[in-house]
Amino acid sequence: MLIKAFSLVIAVALTAAGQTPNWLEVPNIVVGKHVKVELKAGKTQQGVLEAIDANSLTIKAHAAIARSDIRTVKVRGGMSRGKRAIRGAKIGAVAGGVLYGSTAVIAAGAGERNGLLLAALVLAGVGFSTGVGALIGVALPHSYQTIYTAP
Repeated sequence: MLIKAFSLVIAVALTAAGQTPNWLEVPNIVVGKHVKVELKAGKTQQGVLEAIDANSLTIKAHAAIARSDIRTVKVRGGMSRGKRAIRGAKIGAVAGGVLYGSTAVIAAGAGERNGLLLAALVLAGVGFSTGVGALIGVALPHSYQTIYTAP
């Protein structure tokens, strides 16, 4: 398992360096990972990797795909939707705190003396911004890393 993970890291590093990994890296993808396969015919198939060998790979609910029919193989990476939602919520909370907190300070400087109203404004703004940030985090698409590109 550790060797497969290490091989995947090497393939990703080669891709980042602008080099195209060869088919030998494909069998190192961990079965159960979400993959996207672009076919030479122009179609794209994606799903959970079920099986892989030297000449083909199989995606759940699809027939085996011959190596000769494959243009690219990509592995889904990055954070899950939940983690992206949490990160977006944190960013939204900070942004809302700064925005609505500074609004409250300006309002207090302009003569508004109702501290409870200002605190409610800040809390409502932070809550709203947290929710918007979480929604944006969930809506962002997954990233894919190219593991193989046909010559």
